[in-house]
Order: sequence, then C-alpha cells, then structure tokens
Amino acid sequence: MDHFPGMDFIQNILATRFYNPLIEGIWNNQFISNVQISLPEKLSIGSRGSYYDENGVLFDMFQNHLLQILSLVAMELPDELTTDKIHTNKLDALKNVPTFKEEEVGQKVVRGQYQADSEGKYNSYRSEEDIPRDSQTSTYVAAELKVDTPRWEGVPFYLRTGKALIEDYTAIDILFKSTESIDADVATRLTFMAEPPKGLSLVINQKMPNNQYEPISTFLGPDTTTFEDKYIAHPYENMLQDALAGIRTYFPTFEEIKEQWRITDSIVAGWEKQTKPHFPNYRANTFGPYEAEALLDKNNHVWVKRPNLEKE
Repeated sequence: MDHFPGMDFIQNILATRFYNPLIEGIWNNQFISNVQISLPEKLSIGSRGSYYDENGVLFDMFQNHLLQILSLVAMELPDELTTDKIHTNKLDALKNVPTFKEEEVGQKVVRGQYQADSEGKYNSYRSEEDIPRDSQTSTYVAAELKVDTPRWEGVPFYLRTGKALIEDYTAIDILFKSTESIDADVATRLTFMAEPPKGLSLVINQKMPNNQYEPISTFLGPDTTTFEDKYIAHPYENMLQDALAGIRTYFPTFEEIKEQWRITDSIVAGWEKQTKPHFPNYRANTFGPYEAEALLDKNNHVWVKRPNLEKE
C-alpha cells in the first residue's frame, strides 16, 4: 500500500485535469516549461535508524511516492475516470520514463546526507541512533527525469525529497513558459498542495499600476475557505475504506511497481559504479545539497522554494 495516492489532494491532480478542459488544454510541452514534484521533510530519521540506513531515501520515498505522483501528472487523460483506464494510462506513463544510463546518473541525480546544523537542533545523520559512523546512506535525492511522449517532449520532470530540511510540505508545481520580453520575479505556475496547506494555487503576472508594462506577480489560493468545513480524511483512511469496498483505483498495480523499480534500480546501478560520495554534504535545516540547485541551473530553471508557507 502506498498511502500517497490515497491523499485527496494528490488525487486532485487527475480530477482537476478531468474537470477543467482549460487546464487539460495547456497540459503539454507547448505551455509547460518544467514540472517539480517536491516532498521535503523537516523531520530527521528519528528512531528509524536501523530501517532507514538499510533503505535510504531512494527506497523510502523515491521508488514509491515520487514516482506514483509522477505517473498521475504525466499520464494521458482517460475519457472516463475508471479504475482500469487510470491504471492503464499510469502504467504507460511510467513505461515512457527511460532507464537511466550509467553516465546519466552522475549528470541527472543528486544524492546527499545531512550533517548537524549550526543551531544545534539536528544531529548529524552519522550520529543518529543505530547509524554506522561511516554510513554512505543517502538522506536526500533530487533527479531530473523525462517522459518520452509527444505531450512531454522537452519538458524535464524534477523530483526531490530529503530529511532534516528547512522546508516541510508536499507539492506539485507545474511551471509555465513565460514571454521572453518580460522579467518577472516569480515564474507563472499552477501548484497542487497536498500538505500543508491543501488545494490549488496559481501564480500569474499582471501589470504593475502606474508603470510601463512592468509585470507584478499575483498569488491566487490556496482557497482555504473551500475546505474549512470539510472533513479531510487521512490517506490511510481512504485506502483502507477502498480496500474494504474492493476499490483498487489508487492501489498501484504490480506492473506499475515493476516499472518504478526499473527506474530506481537504474539509479542504484549508476551509484554503484561511482566513487563513494563525500558525505555528509548538506547542513540540516537548509534546502539541501548545492548540487541540487545546479541540477536545474544547467537548464535555466530554479526550484520553487516556500520555507514560509504563510506567504502563499
């Protein structure tokens, strides 16, 4: 069971496309510059050391949660939201994510391990309970993937997650192409926030008053009043209810899981051919390794950052 597809606001990705032809009409490489799927966590590994050091961030978060979310973003929209059609299209999306070649892992995947922060809030990963003092386990990963379909040709998908970071949320940012003649401070984007807060938000540009067409970024949403009187079920509630009712829509199929492991295993194989990383390589309570910034910088993209969610 992967509880992330059980989140109402992750399911909202597919629903919003289905309900709004306007959104689906721009859900392609003609309008979208890049897609960012972010699951940063403020939590360190806590008391999970023996489990975590054996698996690391790649198996804990990437192979399952991040790739399941990617499949919902990248899949072709079915003509109706039935279980079989959703699974078929999710599987097709995953099949079109190429296996990483050995040299691509070094170019398109960043791994990291946290060290103690300067404020004394976090221990170093290697000082955590049940962690070897020379551990090479990754607590952070960022990767650039592509989906080889006409819809997504030329659009990079950036996935990231990590422990002991300054940010703590689950978000899918769809960043749109901009007019080259304007220099806006914030990229135009549609965001699906799963937690916290929850719901859609949109950043668009309009004209600055009393100015010769200087753009000003406008933030719309998330509309918290829409859901303030609604009970938002825990994702495990949704998944258990569906299991009891025999509804398998948001339970990954075996074929989907095979594709997720194919992608993940190709990263592991690439790491095994590389020299040992210089860990630790990022300080806790920061945004993560510098190399994660460079991963996007080479494509003239930047990560969406929201350490203070109250601003959006």
